[in-house]
Amino acid sequence: MGFNVGLKAKCKRCGQEVPVDELTVDIVYEMAVCAACVKERKLKEKQQRQAVANPETVVLDEKKASPKPAGWDGEDEYLERAARLKAKEVVKAKRIDDQNVLYACKCTARFKYNTKTEHPGRCPFCGAAIGKFVIV
Repeated sequence: MGFNVGLKAKCKRCGQEVPVDELTVDIVYEMAVCAACVKERKLKEKQQRQAVANPETVVLDEKKASPKPAGWDGEDEYLERAARLKAKEVVKAKRIDDQNVLYACKCTARFKYNTKTEHPGRCPFCGAAIGKFVIV
């Protein structure tokens, strides 16, 4: 026989009144929550682990969601991926004046680059060569 018979308390997460015996202090939420909230959290974590373990299924779901035009094939998929990768490689720069641009390196460092003298020749922070860039 327990002392908590008939006592109810609110779940700190969902606000539902449940018997005190059903409340647990959850490690993630760091507060007293009901069994339904714990079960919901564990289900979400399991789905996230499955998505990380099987990224193909997530990609397949995304492909089904976005309709492709008629005649779309594997070559078009390859070209689309290649274009996306090339767009990531292009570095963006902002024009300061007619000679200088504010160059943002891949290492996320920003510095002034002179387009006429092409100085500095490398990123002063990581040493990467100054490649092609697009002025925005």
